[in-house]
Amino acid sequence: MGYLHLGTEDNNRWGEPRGGVRFFSYPRGRRDVNIALLDAGEDWMCEHGHTRAVCFPQPWKLSHYAFPHAYVSDGLDHIQALLRVHGYEKSGGEVFLDWFDMDPPSPPPVDELDVLVEIQETPGTDSRPDLTIQARHRDRQVGTCILIGAGHYHSDAADMAFCDLLDVTVDFQGKRLSLHLLLRGLLEARDRKCQHSAISTAYDNDRAFLFYSNHGYRVVDWTYEFTKTLV
Repeated sequence: MGYLHLGTEDNNRWGEPRGGVRFFSYPRGRRDVNIALLDAGEDWMCEHGHTRAVCFPQPWKLSHYAFPHAYVSDGLDHIQALLRVHGYEKSGGEVFLDWFDMDPPSPPPVDELDVLVEIQETPGTDSRPDLTIQARHRDRQVGTCILIGAGHYHSDAADMAFCDLLDVTVDFQGKRLSLHLLLRGLLEARDRKCQHSAISTAYDNDRAFLFYSNHGYRVVDWTYEFTKTLV
């Protein structure tokens, strides 16, 4: 009727081992089931010397649950609510945005930046490859956009390209290189029969959130990590 998967997280920002809840679920309306599961899980963590518990940590995400970087989804509101009643507090988060029926415009020119933009393909889950778009300035890599077929995470999402990474070095930020790499990647993905796209960023990364929401993407989910001090 309910399910809880536990473990230990040794490497984390607190510098101490934490007990981790990789995933759990219970039927709506059966709060008693999940309280029993959480109590048993916390007892196990205390018995193993853990003073802090974390729910849905990113490094432990189960492969069948959501896109990379996800925590407890707003769609699991009954689980979020129970965690908060049970003394857990938000300690991290990720916002997810989709662009259905994407129609990306032409990327802004970057000729004046003296960069070489290259596209690499790696095998995907079907005939559509995963894509890496890289920008190099002389002998240095200065920007990367990685688009992964969402079919890696769910077969029903095979026609969606998930942007797993968009990164530009500090000296090339503010020069529209990020936008160029993203749009170039989306156009390449669309040419390879990907109809939709998704992307995510940390819930407190306001600059990235502003950037994505002003270039085609719309919010579809907020996800949160929850942490509790046990003793």
